[in-house]
Amino acid sequence: MRPLGFFEWVVIDNCNLRCPYCVNKGEYSHKNSLKMLYRPGAEIVVAQKLVDVSQEFEKVIVNLTGGEPTVAVRIEEAVRLLAAAGNIEIRLITNLRAVDRFRRIAPYVSQVGVSLHVALRSEREINNIISVVNEYKQKLPVTISQVDNGLTSKDLAELARIQNETGLTIQYQTFIPPWTDNGKVVDGEKISSASFNRSLGKRCTLGYFYFLIEANGTLKYDLWCTTRKTGNNVSLVEEGFPGISHYLLRDMKKCPNKSCGCNYNYFFHDLYLQECQKKGYSQREIFLGENERTLSKFKRLVTKVKTRFRAG
Repeated sequence: MRPLGFFEWVVIDNCNLRCPYCVNKGEYSHKNSLKMLYRPGAEIVVAQKLVDVSQEFEKVIVNLTGGEPTVAVRIEEAVRLLAAAGNIEIRLITNLRAVDRFRRIAPYVSQVGVSLHVALRSEREINNIISVVNEYKQKLPVTISQVDNGLTSKDLAELARIQNETGLTIQYQTFIPPWTDNGKVVDGEKISSASFNRSLGKRCTLGYFYFLIEANGTLKYDLWCTTRKTGNNVSLVEEGFPGISHYLLRDMKKCPNKSCGCNYNYFFHDLYLQECQKKGYSQREIFLGENERTLSKFKRLVTKVKTRFRAG
């Protein structure tokens, strides 16, 4: 039995905000219903399957995300269903626009991540966010975050006010471009080694601890970061699903990407290291990214010294 199963669940591929920097390039912003993977009621079927799957793990964490999970039609029922399982912890990422829905879900949630997106909010809505955060921060862990992209002086002033009035530190998130495979350009952008962790050869927890579930119940397994649109997927909710154990990797695979914005190895860093130790992975396989950066700095320093020596 695995000690942890972490499921990133895109409850609904639709959102009630239109962020220009959305990692999905607006794919989830007020999406046409005919193009949506989500169908009303699908969240109940997925939730029940997650309850079944939870028996394969000592602990399961379900991270509700989207789109905006609180706009799913039967999200409250789905959350109660998950909460009834003894070993499932529920986490929520929300923009807090649907406050009434949030209040009904909150009693079943272990922690909440609030995405601010201040440029798209009225002053009244920002005041409401501050009020709700202050109400719930005493009841459960609450974090507030803002994507660091195109912020104006007005945006920064509002963010400073939110931080001051809630007493919480805003976590600024680097905008990660759309998914890329081995550095190939997608929509004119790519993940750069200068901006993100060098990861080639590093042992990855995707497919070992962590999985992605899309709004239609598709389970993304193995290294789903590089195969999000093709391969390595199976319907979690259709008849004939053989069980999660059929898709659990026996070992953590090595990352094939030169650089990566993923941080799944650090969500439960101690547990990750413990499993690496059990598997007998070398330090290089675990900390390759950090080693490469250190080596790169050393090489630059040597080159600089040699250049000065020759010039002298």
